[in-house]
Amino acid sequence: MSNVFLVAGPSGVGKTHWIAQQLQQYPPSQQIAYLNLGAGSFPLDASYLQTLHPKLDYLSDDNAPVKLVEHQGATNPIYIEVGFHIALDSLVLPLVDCHNIVLVPPKGPKTDWHHWPEADEVIVGVGTSNESILNLQMQRALL
Repeated sequence: MSNVFLVAGPSGVGKTHWIAQQLQQYPPSQQIAYLNLGAGSFPLDASYLQTLHPKLDYLSDDNAPVKLVEHQGATNPIYIEVGFHIALDSLVLPLVDCHNIVLVPPKGPKTDWHHWPEADEVIVGVGTSNESILNLQMQRALL
């Protein structure tokens, strides 16, 4: 089985939550790599995941190509989260063997992710309910 997991799906379906669940299977001493394609300069998901696993190595856009190859060579688990706005057919990664996982919403219309031919596994994600959106509250704080 591959040590590289590419996790894709629409916004809010639970990609980061699924990765967080997977991190629980590794001992605290295990080095793990994480790359969030499309996160930009504000890696919120990476910061959250680093609180869950002490050896999580967040790969930035600057060092990702080299670090991905290093981690794969060392057989460290690598989790690559694909932002919802990235076209799946545009992905070109320097990886030899990659397990492609797609999370899809539990309800609603079929999306491009439902029909991605490169998917090795399709998982029903968490989705959001209309009630959670109706009861949404904004929190503000001074920085």
